[in-house]
Amino acid sequence: MTMLPLFDASIENVLLSSVSRYALDALIDPSQRRRQREAERRWILDRQQQQQGQDREVRYADQAVLANLGWGIDALEEAIQTGNVETKIARLDYAEKMLQVCALLDRGSDTAGISNAYLAASAHMNLALVWKLRSDDRRAAENLLEMFIAEPFQSRVDFAPGLWEALFQRHLTGISSWYSEQRAKLLAAPSSQDHATLGHGGDYSVDFPSYSRDDFFAVSTDEVALNNLLSAVTPEQAAQLQVLEELYQNTLDDHTRQYAKFYRDCLRLPSSQLKVVKPLLPTAEPPATDEVFQPLKAQLEVIQEHESDEERDGDNELVNDTETQLSFSRQIKDHKSSEDKKQPASATSSNGASLSRSSSFDKMSERSHEHAHPMSRSSSISAEFSRPGAQQKTSRSCSFNRSELDTSERSLERRSSLNHVEHLNSISRDGDIYDEERSVTSETDAYERRMVRPPKDFVCPITNQLFDDPVTLETGQTYERTAIREWLERGNTTCPITRQLLKNRALPSTNYVLKRLVENWKEIHGAGNSMESFYDENQELWQDLENEDALLRSSPSSVISSSSRQSQAHKKHMKGDASAVEGFMHELKPAVERLCVSEDLQECEQAVMTIAAVWEKCCGDFRVEASLTKASVIEGLVEVLSVSVAQEVQVAAARILSALVASDEFTRHTIVRADPELESIVRLLKNEVAQGAVLLHQLKLSANEMNALDIVADLVKILRKGLDGVQGQGDKLCSPKAAAVGLLQQLVSTSPERPHSSAHLLLALEAVPILIENLKAKDIDERLSTISVLLCCMEADGRCRNLISRTAQLGPVVEILVRGSGSARELATFFFLELAHSNRRETNNKVLTTVKNEGILSTMHVLFVACQKAPIEHKHTIAVLMLQLEILGQRRQQSIYKEEALDAIVAALSRESPFDCQVETAEALVALVGRFSYAGTPLTEAWLLKLAGLEQPYELLTNEDPQQEREAAEEKAANLWELNAARVFLEFEGGAILEALGAMLQSKNLELWKPCMIFAVWLSFVVKKLPSSGLRPYFRRYFLAPFVVALESAKNVQQKVLAALGLHTFLDDPESMQELIGYAKDVVKPLRQLKKVTWIAQEFSEAFIKCTSLNPMELWQHSEVGQLDVTRSGEVRCLARSKGRLFSGHSDGSIQVWETKKKVPTLLLVLTDHSKAVTSLALSSSSNRLYSASLDRTVRVWAISPESVLCMNVLDFKEAVGALAISGSTIVTATAQGNGIKVQAETNSSKQLNSGKHVQCLAVSNGNVYCGCTDTSIQEVDLEENSVVTIQPGTRSLLGKKPVYAIQIFKSEIFSAGAVVEGAAVKVWDQTDYSLKRSLPTNLEIRSIAVHDDFLYLGSSSGIIEVWLRERNTRVSVLNIGSKVNALLPDGDVVYSASEDGKIRIISF
Repeated sequence: MTMLPLFDASIENVLLSSVSRYALDALIDPSQRRRQREAERRWILDRQQQQQGQDREVRYADQAVLANLGWGIDALEEAIQTGNVETKIARLDYAEKMLQVCALLDRGSDTAGISNAYLAASAHMNLALVWKLRSDDRRAAENLLEMFIAEPFQSRVDFAPGLWEALFQRHLTGISSWYSEQRAKLLAAPSSQDHATLGHGGDYSVDFPSYSRDDFFAVSTDEVALNNLLSAVTPEQAAQLQVLEELYQNTLDDHTRQYAKFYRDCLRLPSSQLKVVKPLLPTAEPPATDEVFQPLKAQLEVIQEHESDEERDGDNELVNDTETQLSFSRQIKDHKSSEDKKQPASATSSNGASLSRSSSFDKMSERSHEHAHPMSRSSSISAEFSRPGAQQKTSRSCSFNRSELDTSERSLERRSSLNHVEHLNSISRDGDIYDEERSVTSETDAYERRMVRPPKDFVCPITNQLFDDPVTLETGQTYERTAIREWLERGNTTCPITRQLLKNRALPSTNYVLKRLVENWKEIHGAGNSMESFYDENQELWQDLENEDALLRSSPSSVISSSSRQSQAHKKHMKGDASAVEGFMHELKPAVERLCVSEDLQECEQAVMTIAAVWEKCCGDFRVEASLTKASVIEGLVEVLSVSVAQEVQVAAARILSALVASDEFTRHTIVRADPELESIVRLLKNEVAQGAVLLHQLKLSANEMNALDIVADLVKILRKGLDGVQGQGDKLCSPKAAAVGLLQQLVSTSPERPHSSAHLLLALEAVPILIENLKAKDIDERLSTISVLLCCMEADGRCRNLISRTAQLGPVVEILVRGSGSARELATFFFLELAHSNRRETNNKVLTTVKNEGILSTMHVLFVACQKAPIEHKHTIAVLMLQLEILGQRRQQSIYKEEALDAIVAALSRESPFDCQVETAEALVALVGRFSYAGTPLTEAWLLKLAGLEQPYELLTNEDPQQEREAAEEKAANLWELNAARVFLEFEGGAILEALGAMLQSKNLELWKPCMIFAVWLSFVVKKLPSSGLRPYFRRYFLAPFVVALESAKNVQQKVLAALGLHTFLDDPESMQELIGYAKDVVKPLRQLKKVTWIAQEFSEAFIKCTSLNPMELWQHSEVGQLDVTRSGEVRCLARSKGRLFSGHSDGSIQVWETKKKVPTLLLVLTDHSKAVTSLALSSSSNRLYSASLDRTVRVWAISPESVLCMNVLDFKEAVGALAISGSTIVTATAQGNGIKVQAETNSSKQLNSGKHVQCLAVSNGNVYCGCTDTSIQEVDLEENSVVTIQPGTRSLLGKKPVYAIQIFKSEIFSAGAVVEGAAVKVWDQTDYSLKRSLPTNLEIRSIAVHDDFLYLGSSSGIIEVWLRERNTRVSVLNIGSKVNALLPDGDVVYSASEDGKIRIISF
């Protein structure tokens, strides 16, 4: 992870991600929590025993604080274990309350002898888990950071060492480097004392070798190296090392606390402020050490003055110390096994003093493999200067902390696994070195004489040889100069071990400190530069140390700590006779030489075959492997692969490389470096050499590297061959077929740039049948890879699932489901869920039946147990499959499987679950309805929309189905499945699923809200088909309000229709209808917008209109929302509309064309062909022609196109035309002064009808013309038969004529309006029998009328517009525009009014 200089969103995300992962791991692993709890209890118990030993009284209040901590942790554990949501919430609240008591303690004091900082850190660690269970990662992170602030040492060593490494270690690398350098200086520098006088009586003086910093890092785990180092340091050096280590640990604590506070404060910053001001990360500076060691040097000088007086007692004390040491060693040997089993968290010194930080120290020791720097407060060296027999003398000379030293001593003993070592060398109070012959047993002496293994850091990781000219790179790794120079000369730019980019490629100067150490070691042990002789002579020893992993700790600068090929190679036992192997090596050496130097292809091929034969005979002997893992040999094998055409040679070379890659990481890097494009391996695949797939699979390439190879077709060929057996040493890990499937799995699942591209290619190559057959593979990993590939194929093209469902033998997959591990079972579960997405219910039932009945064990019981043990993010997947199996069988009122599955589903939908888990569960519920397209897409939403009248989505999803028309039996099976599924959900705990869905419908996230909405609407719709279950009140409580909100606020028409369908289910329930009336004002307008889309809107409208408890004035109040001012053209006489356009006729003879896409129309063009006022406008049935009548005695015919409106024809009349109507191609006109109506086509002659009447207005319907006359009469004229029927006879009035000004036909009703006649100005007639149905009691003189859906709009001569409910004589709105209304025109949700004042007003409700 790269450290950034600024705290920004990326660092915040990494921080939250790391903390979330740590907390989640802790929640998932109960054993980890149990071990941590037990360690804390032992630690606290030891401290309490210490207080009792000191006769210190423990107050009741202190005991209560400790009890609160225990109660809080117990409550947290109960919350983790329970599946009941309410119980979990309650236990988490209680846990938080109890833990806060310890979290808020004063960290500077103690409670019952226990540090408050320790208690606070423990409390914050558990509080982090509480907040993680509440899905609040930020609060969890804050608590974990508070843990590091409260007690950084315990936190990084005991509580959360892995999290400390992830968050803080990268910031403290400079501190670790400083510590290593300082320690190396202390060990390498000459002491202020004369080394020659340190031996007892001067008889044991030796020349002490200098040690590097790397030796000291390995001290605590390699006891022989420890003895060597102890024999080389002085008390002054030991004391300085202890002070250095204390300073180092304190520095780590201080900087850990510093960074933890910084992260915590940044997390508390508002996100808006963080975007503006990005805080700078603090820096970790190493401390200055010169001043630290000065007081210690002065103290040692004073001590040296008393040494001469004490020297005469040295011999006696030495004997006593030796006896005590031997006794102590025997105790270690006798009780070693019991000590290892007990692993005490703390210990007590011989004088009764309590041991400090023992638990942390022990755990630190156990984790020594994981840390690159020492984590203990006291050095292992310190322990060596504190043997029990010399306790008082050592404390006088070095002032060591007894408790820490004893703890280190015990921890060191537990770590050691060398059964032959019975004691350690002891050093007396004055630093004298004991003669090994006087202080160790003969068994130990023999062991140490055999133990001539060099320290690992003395060996180059590239050459496997002792260093001769070591150089240390900028990455901290050390190599032999010639080896690293060759590495760089080959074009490499990175460190071979760390893979970090080298900024400076010039080699540094020799590491003389390390060089001197290596030379001293060789002088002492008489070892040459070759490592081979060492391992040969100590083969038996290596067998004894084969399980010595705990002793192989690495230092910060170790070059082979992470991947030491030499240590792996020499841990292998030799197979076969040593002399035979020697002969094979003699045969191998010239073959290797020919391969590396020969330029003759045939010679190289023979060399490869020889090497292959030797390799097979030696069965991977480590010496043979060491000879072949050289870069030159690997490059030679790759070159032969690239050019050889002999298939047996290609197979042999590939087998050798496969085996080497499997056991040696260096081989993999060498192959990739030698052939970056991997052309040699791709060539093998092209030549159908199956071994190439094994080699490529073991190279473990990245996703981008794999996608660049273009080998899908070649891998399919290998699958067709079906090579399944082990054919050589290189195939032991997997067969060629298994390797091919594994590579295909990687290809189809890792292509972010081109998702599903490889899967589509597999489908095109017809590889699915081969993969189906491969489900029978014996190797379970191969089967799992096949399942993954098939899943990707189904995701790429769901149609292939039908082939899989029909032809696959699912028994082997069921075996994985029943017997597999957690991840394998999860994969098999996904596979079966996907297979059950067929568009045929019969096929789905067949798959589920196989899952339920196949196998020896009960699948339901296995899934039941797996569901209980699965982590929260995986429970719902198993639960959905288990629920489908339950629905498939005979329905039972009580079933533990059904209860467990539904409980897991409801829990997954709760707010405490992760968001992804909620979404996946909701989508699984939608799929559980059981309706799918041919491609496996759930049809639940499209099917519901089809029921609501919106059929297009359903048709789009089912048009690829070869059997689009569902058979009666199939439809019956689908309906039966739906009913059974609905029963299962509704019978669970009184409709608990309804409450969970209702909570999810409050979500603002569309990804979660939409599937929950679909499933809720489906449940609401299907429940009407079931017998009364008494759940209606729950549907109203949890669904009614969310449905209303969705109808009102959803921006998608389909979502609005779904909400309307859900609300429609409440119409037939009186109680629900009463509650729905309360939302009437909110839903009326969006329902009117859906009238053109779904029949549901009209039914709602009719229901509201019939409801007498509604106030119509409040519900359907209309208002003016806009106007167009066209007074320059005079009054607006008439209006017409067509395809998003509005046409207006004006008194100056112009026709203006408006675009109505926006809320307020915009003017497009003005037509000025008429010379006088335009009196009427009409459109043809196809709306592609406009007809205009004018007082200039003409009727013009206009062609309407998207770009223009052009005049096509002009019809002349003898008189001014007052009214106009169009019936097909027939033009019907009424003149302003003449009688009757004139009927004519555009080109034919005209005829006169109804000549006895003066016609004021016209309307056309079904080939008939309806005439409103000036004498209040209304006639129906049949244009075919030229007959006239009088609907309303005319009347004479002493006050003059009372004409019918407007007439409209709507849904078999005739609406007429004019002056008030017989107490009514508006009358409604039945179009079939001409009977008067009703009249509207208005006293206004109505000049225009518009009928639209539920409303009737009336425009009066006085400038008042009235709005009436069409089917009820109820006036709902009145608008006064102040000018005579000449025309009204409805258009969707708005009405346009044309007035005498030259304005067009827009009215809406």
